[in-house]
Amino acid sequence: MSAPKKLRAGPESELTKLKAKWRGLSDDARSFWSELFVSDISQADIRSQLLKKLQVNLRFDKQLNAFRQWAEMQAILDLEAEQQANDEERIREEFGEDWTLDQIREEVIKRSYKRAIATGDWTSGRKTIVQDLNVKKIALDENKFKEGLRTKLESGLASLAEHIKGSAAAQAAFEAFEKTIAESTK
Repeated sequence: MSAPKKLRAGPESELTKLKAKWRGLSDDARSFWSELFVSDISQADIRSQLLKKLQVNLRFDKQLNAFRQWAEMQAILDLEAEQQANDEERIREEFGEDWTLDQIREEVIKRSYKRAIATGDWTSGRKTIVQDLNVKKIALDENKFKEGLRTKLESGLASLAEHIKGSAAAQAAFEAFEKTIAESTK
């Protein structure tokens, strides 16, 4: 017996149309609909109002429930995006524009250690330690990779050096290339 095919809404489904319209609604309109969704009004009445006011014909409660979940997730994502923008602005004000991700990561880890000690939140402190060690392990792995790459390149270059001993131009190009490799694999 074969598994039943999952129904998939196309790009012009009523649910897709509602999502597109939702994105274009004002904050007041979204608030109106959000309050309506959690009110005691029946699903059928809400679907009827959606048809009348937004020209979206959700025929089943399941569609309205799916939309509600989507709208809740969108609200969470919007709030997170707003918080990230605020955090970024605060960081820029405190530390300037020139901080790299590594510098920010180090500052976060340093502050997390201090917060754990100040509050006695040892669970949080252990999590900070794990993250700190992960960052250090990645840096160590990166250094090992670069060292292995440098070793292989140097071995290949030594072999190449044997073949170009008679040409001064090739020798000069070889030495410049060797310097470039040494710099790029630090």
